[in-house]
Amino acid sequence: MPAIRRSELALDLQAILIALPVAVLTGGALHLLRDDRTEVERQARDNSQVVAPELARQLGRQAGDELSRHPAPQSQGRIVDGQIAPMAGFPRLPAPDDWPRKLTAQQAQWWKVAQDATYRQPDAAVARKALSSLADSAPTNPLVRGNAELGLLELANWSGQGVNPTERAVNLAQRFPQAVTPSGSPVAALALLLALRQTPVGALPDRLIREVEANTAYHASFLTPELLQAAQRAAGGGMYATRVAALRQLWQRDEAAREKTRNWLRSLLERPIPADRPGELWLVHGGQSVLALTNPVGGGWDVALVPPASLVAVLQKTLWSMGGLPEYAGAVVEISGDRRRLAGPPAIGADPPVLTSAGGILTVDGEHAFTLRLDLSNPAPLYARYRQRRLLIEWLIFSAAGTALIGLVGLWTGHRRQARLNEMKSNFVSSV
Repeated sequence: MPAIRRSELALDLQAILIALPVAVLTGGALHLLRDDRTEVERQARDNSQVVAPELARQLGRQAGDELSRHPAPQSQGRIVDGQIAPMAGFPRLPAPDDWPRKLTAQQAQWWKVAQDATYRQPDAAVARKALSSLADSAPTNPLVRGNAELGLLELANWSGQGVNPTERAVNLAQRFPQAVTPSGSPVAALALLLALRQTPVGALPDRLIREVEANTAYHASFLTPELLQAAQRAAGGGMYATRVAALRQLWQRDEAAREKTRNWLRSLLERPIPADRPGELWLVHGGQSVLALTNPVGGGWDVALVPPASLVAVLQKTLWSMGGLPEYAGAVVEISGDRRRLAGPPAIGADPPVLTSAGGILTVDGEHAFTLRLDLSNPAPLYARYRQRRLLIEWLIFSAAGTALIGLVGLWTGHRRQARLNEMKSNFVSSV
């Protein structure tokens, strides 16, 4: 028994001498790996804290200058007393005009006679005489003269005898583009509509279609869709059919964009706008977001809409023009609570931990100033070298552990074999 006990103690000592160095090596390597990761994070964080403030400041200044130059955010509308005011570039809506109240007594009498002779008791001769007198009485008043000439155009002989009424309609539209009827309908569009409805199918004149294009581009109104439909009918299958079709497609595209802007402005009516300073709001409508820049103007708010994709593209362009970021760094910009990634691979799942954050001021067009928050994160490239060292050390640890395990297995196998031989020897001696 003492010999067996001594043999087991020797076996344990040999196992300890084999396993102890491996355990010490493993523990030391893991400790070094942990310290290595901590040092990598510390260095990256220190570098980011130095880079981020200056980067945010330059990014805000240069990106603001870029946005101010191209594309400069233009006003899409105004909000006054909780309502969307008429916007530049949008079709005019009819609004009653009080110009008939400003007529002299004689002019008012001619206007009444003309209206009665046109609509109540039709008498073309009486109406034509009254309208001619009204037009001659106000040669410099575009509202009065434009309406008088429009009435004469309605009474014109469209059979082609005498002065061509189509030419008169085009001249009328060119001379009085801003004139409106008492109900608010644009005189120019009504004159062109009259001409188009009297034009035979397929006989659309070049001058008329050119004036329709000009009216659609510069004096669009609620009558524009009807005007384009009449132009399409007059073009028929003639040489201007393709031209009119392209004009209608362009109008429909622009109208869709205007409707989207209207929806955004309607959404803005439900949001609180800063009362004491120019501000910004991220609107979300129909699954899309847009940055609304607001300026207090004339008792209301002047609104410019900037798609976030355009803003992010400008920020990215500015970032890379400044030399970009270190390979390990990613950048996320936050404007009014909306976060957009500027650099680095897109995060899968949760965002990577933030190394540091810095704020800047983004001034657009010299008027809109809002805060820009830049987060520098540590995506996968930050730990590329660390992973290489870790893989190397892990391979060494596993190799040492495997070698030690093989040694322990060999030691145990040899011990068991020696024990069996001793037992056989003892049995043999006993038998003899």
